Amino acid sequence: HLWWSIVKLDRHNNGGFSSGEQAQGNPYHGGAIETCCTIAWMAMSVDMLRMTGNPVVADELELSTWNQVVGSFAPSGRWSTYNTPMDGRRIPSTQDIAFQIRPGSEELNCCSVNAARGFGMISDWALMRDDQGLVLNWYGPSELSASVGGAQVNLRQDTDYPRTGRVVLTVDPSQTATFTIKLRIPHWSQRTAVAVGGDDVPVEPGTYASISRTWNAGDVVTLDFDMSPRYWVGERQCAGKTSVYRGPLLLALEGPASKPPEYTGRWNAFGPARSSKDPGAKATFEFVGDAIEWRGGLFDDAGKARVSIDGREIEIVDQYGPERGQPFVWKRDGLGAGRHTLVIEVLNEKTPESSDVWINVGELVVPFVMPSFRTSDLAAAQLADARPEAIVLMNVRDATGNSVALRDFGTAGQSSPYYTWLNIEGARPTPFSKDNPSRTSRAD
Repeated sequence: HLWWSIVKLDRHNNGGFSSGEQAQGNPYHGGAIETCCTIAWMAMSVDMLRMTGNPVVADELELSTWNQVVGSFAPSGRWSTYNTPMDGRRIPSTQDIAFQIRPGSEELNCCSVNAARGFGMISDWALMRDDQGLVLNWYGPSELSASVGGAQVNLRQDTDYPRTGRVVLTVDPSQTATFTIKLRIPHWSQRTAVAVGGDDVPVEPGTYASISRTWNAGDVVTLDFDMSPRYWVGERQCAGKTSVYRGPLLLALEGPASKPPEYTGRWNAFGPARSSKDPGAKATFEFVGDAIEWRGGLFDDAGKARVSIDGREIEIVDQYGPERGQPFVWKRDGLGAGRHTLVIEVLNEKTPESSDVWINVGELVVPFVMPSFRTSDLAAAQLADARPEAIVLMNVRDATGNSVALRDFGTAGQSSPYYTWLNIEGARPTPFSKDNPSRTSRAD
C-alpha cells in the first residue's frame, strides 16, 4: 500500500520522489526533488520487486534510473545535484546544500554520497532468478550472468536502447540447459515484438514474456519495443501542460542559456532558493534577453532589497507580506535585446509591520515564449544523429512550423533552464491505475 501510494501521489514525471524533502500527496508539487529521497524510493522499489515479482515495479525503477539518476549528475560525473526538478536547472549539491561543507571534504554531502547508488542498484534488479529460471528486467548495452540448473548463463545485449527500441539478446549457457527466461514487457509498450530463433513469442504490456526451452550457446532473442510518443496530461500546478515520453525517457525543452546566479555575502540555501538578511549580500545574475523575473515568496519577516540592472538602480523592492509564503514576482521588461546584469542587494530596511529584514530569491527567470506542439508533429519527429552529449535528440516542428529540439531529461539543462511540462495540443488525460502508473496514453 505504501509503495503504490508513493507511485500515485508523490512520484514525479521524471521518476523522482519527494517535494521539499517529504511526501506532499501531489506529484505536480514544485518543491525540491531531493536526490537522497529518490535513492531511498528506488531502494524501496527493489525490495518491492523482490517481494512481488511485478514487472511494473521494474518499469518504475527504469523510469527513475534513466531520468532522475542520469539527470542528477554532471556529464563528467564531477558533481551531482541535491535537487533535480521537473522544470528548472542543474545545480551542484555543493551549492544547494553548502551548509554541509566541511574543511577537507567540501564535496561530501548526503546527496553526493547517495547519488551513485542509483547506478549501483542496477545490479540489484537488472537480472533476477525465480524457481523457473531467469528474470530479465534491464534493457541497455550490457553483459549479465547468473547460474541456472548447474549452468552458468551469460546474457549479452547488443542495443542502443533506450535511444531506439531494438534489443538483440544473445543467450550463452556454459552447457546446453533447459530453463525459462522471463523478459519484462513495459506497460507503456503497446506494440512489442519478441522472437526467438525466428519464432514469434506472444506478449502483453505490463507482464513478463516467458520463454521456456532448451537453450544452446549463441541462441538469439530479438525484442522491438514501441517507442512512439506517449503523454501525461498535467493537473493542479501543471494543469494545461503535458509531459511527453519516448520509451522510458522523459523529453525536455531547453530555454535560453544563462549561468546560475552568483551569491556573495551570507545566504541560506533551500534547494535552489536562497535567503539572506546580511546587509550588502548580493545576488548577481547575467542573462541575455529583453526581460527578467525575480520569483520568491512574501513573508511576515521579510525586508527590502535594492534592484539594479546594468549598474542603474531600478527600484527598492519590499518582500513583506502578512501571510507567509504567498507568491512574489517582480518583473521588468523592455530592457532591449542583448546581455544584461541584474543585482539584488539586501538592505537593512523593512516596513514597520515586518518582524525582520529577510530577502529571498526563489529563482531568476528569463521569460521566453514557450512553443506549442501538436501530437501529430511529435509523432513525425525524427531522431537526430547519435551524439555523446545526449541519449536522445529529436527535431520537432512546433505549431507554427519552426524546428525545435527536444532531448532526454537526463542530459538536459547543463547550461540553461529546461522544461518538461510543455504546451501540447491533442493529448488526452489518462487517470492513474496500477496497470498504467505513468498516466500516459498515445494520441488518438
